[in-house]
Amino acid sequence: MTVIEFGKRDLKINSLIVVMIAVLIISAVCGVFLYIRLISLRHDVSNNEDLLAKIQVQTAELGNKLNKLLDGAYDPNFIQTTGFILDKNPSYSSTLSVVSQATN
Repeated sequence: MTVIEFGKRDLKINSLIVVMIAVLIISAVCGVFLYIRLISLRHDVSNNEDLLAKIQVQTAELGNKLNKLLDGAYDPNFIQTTGFILDKNPSYSSTLSVVSQATN
């Protein structure tokens, strides 16, 4: 009859197998967690791209409305009815010109 005795060598192999299985399980759990985070991040990026597209459209519409309002201000009929004068060479006052006029 043969008697099998487990020695120190078998104990090292068994502990190595247990450690490898633990590393495998931990890496699988971490992999699933990272995959879920990646999918969530992709979903957030997609939502933000849609929101950015909507905001760009709204900005373009507001720009068009502003341009229409400003183009109406240069209409000759509007200028004559309001009593404004269109000056081709306007002179603007600045703090330097006010100071220089005060010293003269």
